[in-house]
Amino acid sequence: MEVLTNNLLDLSRLEAKTRSTPFQPVDLAQLVRELSETYASRAEQAGVNFALNVPEGALTVRGDDLQLRRAVGNLLDNAIKFTPEGGTVAVSAARKDHCVTITVNDTGIGIPADDLPGLFSRFHRARNANTYPGSGLGLAIIRAIVDAHHGGISVDSAPGATQFVVQLPAA
Repeated sequence: MEVLTNNLLDLSRLEAKTRSTPFQPVDLAQLVRELSETYASRAEQAGVNFALNVPEGALTVRGDDLQLRRAVGNLLDNAIKFTPEGGTVAVSAARKDHCVTITVNDTGIGIPADDLPGLFSRFHRARNANTYPGSGLGLAIIRAIVDAHHGGISVDSAPGATQFVVQLPAA
């Protein structure tokens, strides 16, 4: 209950768009590399292959480092959670035009097409995810973080493959 309450409070704060500190430069390439160390270990423990494709140089955006870590971490956590043993989770980051793009692909259970329109809503859970733990707030929190950073998030899914793409304005 405490985790659920804290997630709801965090989501409400994000949606209220009240920031007490200004955005700072954040190197998303470094952020993804750092998070990948932790999530590659989790993937290995779950018997899931983990792939990382991030350029050597910086991919800088203006933002809140902790919020961006939470968003990318949530995406990686979900990808590992919904990918069966022997599957693959891949994360990449790149600069495209005036945006920095983070892509998370997995070979998991997929998201039914009927569930895609409401996927980023509070408490929404895909009907094939009922046996997995979760509150249905994770993707709503990710969307609120991405929106607060003036970015966008999209999802493409079919049985056995899901891709989330986050685009944020480059600094």
